[in-house]
Amino acid sequence: MDRKGLLKEFKLVMGPETRETTKEVLEALKNDAIVLDDETFSFIKELYDEKKFDFRIFLERNFHIKLYLFEIGNEIEIWAGSANLTEAGLEENIELIVPTAALTFEDKDLYRKFFDEIWNRSTDEVENLKVIDVIEEASLSEVVYLHPRDFIINLIKILGKEYLIKNISADLSYLAEFQNMSYYLCIDKLTRHGGCILANSFGLGKTDVGCMIARYYKELGKRILIVYPPVVEGHWKRTLKKVGLKESDVEWLSRGILQKREFDYEKYQGVDLIIVDEAHHFRISKPKSNRRENLENIIKINPYSHVLLITATPINTSLLDFIELVKLFIKGNYKERFEAEGILYKMREIERNVKEKIITQEIIEKLNRLIKTFSVRIEWPDLPLYFREDLKKIANVED
Repeated sequence: MDRKGLLKEFKLVMGPETRETTKEVLEALKNDAIVLDDETFSFIKELYDEKKFDFRIFLERNFHIKLYLFEIGNEIEIWAGSANLTEAGLEENIELIVPTAALTFEDKDLYRKFFDEIWNRSTDEVENLKVIDVIEEASLSEVVYLHPRDFIINLIKILGKEYLIKNISADLSYLAEFQNMSYYLCIDKLTRHGGCILANSFGLGKTDVGCMIARYYKELGKRILIVYPPVVEGHWKRTLKKVGLKESDVEWLSRGILQKREFDYEKYQGVDLIIVDEAHHFRISKPKSNRRENLENIIKINPYSHVLLITATPINTSLLDFIELVKLFIKGNYKERFEAEGILYKMREIERNVKEKIITQEIIEKLNRLIKTFSVRIEWPDLPLYFREDLKKIANVED
């Protein structure tokens, strides 16, 4: 709004909550300021220097109002409710904020006068201590005290792994620990590489993990496509319900439909997550089958989508099977990065040697590193070694 010349003035009144002193308010501001980057701080300081931004603290009584007034000329828009403009208030908590559209102009004017009264009764003592300097000092400080919980949360966010603190509202207590681990590893690889191959052994709940991942993306407002074999359609839909999603929360595409020569792949443009079950059926690219070509076209028109391939047998009849699957999610910006990181060169080297039947120990090691980079695999022998307690749970979990 400010860059468009639409912001004349921004006033904020905040309550002290349990903080009764200016010192405690400033301490809270310091802790909040640690996450500000240079651009954000510069913008706040610019508003402050231009006297567009001003705030006060209401100290008379407990202050628990959430009231937003937008004044444009003679028009006043008023929103009220429980929501605040924090990350938790906007994304995680269950909050309510509604416009007061039915109010007359006179009623809205009363709200404005109420705000003015609160503003006039609030203290600018904090302002006199140059809050902007306090915020600047904290944002540039190399050492700021944080509560251990806040430190961990900030560290996780800095590492780009917000999914580790994401709350999933469905009850997933029936899942085994190795499935939760598979979920986190898959999300990490999807975020980092744009694709992942979930290759847990038969019977270890790959569908449950896939549905958990679908739930995570749905909570982010993403569009999800599930490509499935017709024989397991019912199983997918039942599992999706377990994690708190409805059938209509995702789009469904039968593998049988993909086998048709005439296929309208363009209607899937705008998909953010593509989940492909029994992905080993798509491993052959030469000669290219209809289903492989149609899937490739869906992925190509969604260059920034994430692709989750699910199969217990990523390597079936050839060492090249895995590479053919990885090729499905080498697209868009990810392709440029894979080229820069030398991944595409290694893949071509492995392909060339396997085709020429020059399979050395070095080539096997390079293929294994590629498998570790792009896949998640937990096998039955791993359970008694690392997940002994999970053996009691998985009897009721289908694959």
